[in-house]
Amino acid sequence: MRYGVVVRCFSMLLALCFSSSALTAGMREINVLGKPLSISVFGIDVAQQKKLDQYLLSEIGLFERLANELSQLNNTGAVKQPSVYLRELLQLCEKWEKSSDQAFSCKLGGLQKEWKGAVDKKELPDRSELRKKSRSALQQGWVVGKDEISLIDVAKNAGFNISAEGLLQAFVLDTLVKNATAFAAKQSISMQGLQLEFDNQQRCWSKAVTSNKCELNRTGQFLESSITNIALATNAVVMIDPHQASQKVGSYTLSNILIPKEGWPVEFAPSVMVAAADAVTAAVIARSLVVKPIAAGIRWVDSQPGIEALVMTNTGTVFPTKGWYSLLIPDVQHQPLWSGDKQFLIEYQTLEHHVAQYRRPYVALWITNSEQQLVRQLVVHGDSLRWLKEIPLWWRRYGRNNEQSVDGLARATTAPGSHMVVWDGRDDKGSKVPKGNYTLHIEAAREHGEHEVVTVAFVLSGQSFNARAAGEKELGVIKVSFNQQP
Repeated sequence: MRYGVVVRCFSMLLALCFSSSALTAGMREINVLGKPLSISVFGIDVAQQKKLDQYLLSEIGLFERLANELSQLNNTGAVKQPSVYLRELLQLCEKWEKSSDQAFSCKLGGLQKEWKGAVDKKELPDRSELRKKSRSALQQGWVVGKDEISLIDVAKNAGFNISAEGLLQAFVLDTLVKNATAFAAKQSISMQGLQLEFDNQQRCWSKAVTSNKCELNRTGQFLESSITNIALATNAVVMIDPHQASQKVGSYTLSNILIPKEGWPVEFAPSVMVAAADAVTAAVIARSLVVKPIAAGIRWVDSQPGIEALVMTNTGTVFPTKGWYSLLIPDVQHQPLWSGDKQFLIEYQTLEHHVAQYRRPYVALWITNSEQQLVRQLVVHGDSLRWLKEIPLWWRRYGRNNEQSVDGLARATTAPGSHMVVWDGRDDKGSKVPKGNYTLHIEAAREHGEHEVVTVAFVLSGQSFNARAAGEKELGVIKVSFNQQP
């Protein structure tokens, strides 16, 4: 498929249309790879804008060539004298497939074609066959030579195709920012800021970081949540909305993002927002978070500096990375109930039992308000839905009604002893809780053992306090404290 370059304007002359004064000064919108790309430039005059417009048009032509090269590589198995962009894109594919532990891959083009066929036939494909094909595809790839890039022979014979969807759009954004800023510096163009929006991806650049002019345009579930109202000092934001990224096969609605190791679409896909220094990183991590189990995905992002993410289930429960709240635009609604020098700490004990068939207990911790309504589920120890049903009170009230949230809460069971949980004063949707009366609930159940529930009532007033209770069968001493951090 050949991707054209189209500017939304009545003029038939592309270059004249792109720089036409009929458009809003400093903002342009073009079609790249079949999708609209908007570019906003800050701090330049009309003459400088015209010069930058001409340069950007020449850059768009290079991305058209890149799309043609990908098509040629898939159709013929080889590209002679490949562009630098094709080399860079394929290097990114290899890098991120490894870094994400194959939660992201560019090798699923053949499987995506099969799913398009399934949509047309309105019939689900065979799951076991897709699994075999996907694992075979992950073992295949390409060879990069000095003058040629080619698919390996087995790939040619297996319907193997490269698909860099998501990554390709992000690559365009990062490359445009890099090249446009270099061109502006070389031509003495006094550009102060740049914002690009492309397929739910935003990329920002500012000459002075403190005066970044970018504004986040949110979509889907993110429109309704104040927890996604963030400042764009981090340069790039990528959003994935499952309602916009879905496909219907007969009566089934599935995500159009495939699990690379399975070849099957993600079911009950969450909404994801990622902020990072560049669009490629944000795009790949966003797609990987859709695929990975929520808790594992958040831990993965937390291990990487300079990246923050938010995962939101279809019921609105949020799972942010450690630094997500630091991105929020400050106002009363976003401020936590207490400052960072105070800490709400929960300490609890699980008892040791010297029996022949000892199994580590399943434990759930949650907080309710004075109306006995759920405020926050803190953690669940037990990483199998089958056995989490053994925590009957928690499962009956909350777990069975939102298995997607359980995916973000569940942790491995722990050995007997003392454990700690810190609460940040926010509810399951990320909003701060008001002052008032609350109750901590801890439920523990053990296979071949006992079942026990312990509650601790407390009052949030901004004043320090210490409260405690004790179990008898599976739980020991439980302490709840709100104090100045040492």
